Amino acid sequence: MDRVIFDSTHRITQGYGNGHRGVDLGWRSDEAQNNVYANCPGTVYATLDGVEPGSEYGGGWGNYVLVRHDNGMFSRYAHLRSGLPVSNGQRVDENTILGIIGESGRAYGRHLHFEVQMNS
Repeated sequence: MDRVIFDSTHRITQGYGNGHRGVDLGWRSDEAQNNVYANCPGTVYATLDGVEPGSEYGGGWGNYVLVRHDNGMFSRYAHLRSGLPVSNGQRVDENTILGIIGESGRAYGRHLHFEVQMNS
């Protein structure tokens, strides 16, 4: 996960399990450490932008980026700030900023929800 955000190992606020299908990673006061990167090469499969905190729109994910990776797996980066710098169909890799940790959608505090899944 250290590819996704800086120093991710020390930022886990909720782990995988008990109905939670991903890992939540906390924000830092140094905004440069809140950039979110693709964990490996792929293509942006779906995005949702402009969702406010507390909104259930889009399933509660808030602003998110869903990437389809070259191996067929998908990764989701949710609760991002508005103003996503990527768009559907865009090729991304470990150096591509997908967004900034936020608290959009059904988030309780500012964090990134990161998950890997088989299907979109």
